[in-house]
Amino acid sequence: MCIKNQIVIVSIIVCCMVSCTKNNNAIPSNTSTNATVLPPQNKLLTLKIDYLTNTFEGALETIYSNPTSSFTISKQYKTPGDFGYINFFYQEFNQLIFDGEIIWMEKGNLIYPTSFIAPSQFSITTSPSSVTPSAGFENLDNTGYAGNNVNFYAMWGAIQNLALVRSYLNSNPTCTVKYFLYTPSVGVGNPADWDWIVFIKN
Repeated sequence: MCIKNQIVIVSIIVCCMVSCTKNNNAIPSNTSTNATVLPPQNKLLTLKIDYLTNTFEGALETIYSNPTSSFTISKQYKTPGDFGYINFFYQEFNQLIFDGEIIWMEKGNLIYPTSFIAPSQFSITTSPSSVTPSAGFENLDNTGYAGNNVNFYAMWGAIQNLALVRSYLNSNPTCTVKYFLYTPSVGVGNPADWDWIVFIKN
């Protein structure tokens, strides 16, 4: 066999070896190179603000395992002839999000949430501009104990500059901020006992 033919045969063998090596390293056609995209966490932010002073008193962030784009709150209310209560539930999960006693001529206890994270633990945004939810606000309660002179926007001013509140509004720009006035003492109630409770979904 001539040298020229030997060179051709060797070249063919080398090409076959390189081709096999490349195929062995190739990604199978049924394998995706994209990372799995996890759904965003479904979170609820509950905030408490003093009724008389509009001072932010704390907040609680709750994380739910299942995502949902909707946020519906249902209410259970017992009129305080002597002893009453008001409960709110995250309807999509049938989860209690607020439970508070209302007592005539005395002061009821807040049953749930049991505690709030202190205001000092929340960062303040550096943006000088104020924000409001594009979908507005929803009053969850119609007991009317706050009277007609309710300055809700003064209360909102106490929390709209929180970085976490801004984060929730940014992640859910069409959300409606839900609120109510918790009045644990009624009859000759003491407004110093009362608090605004605000719910925001991310």
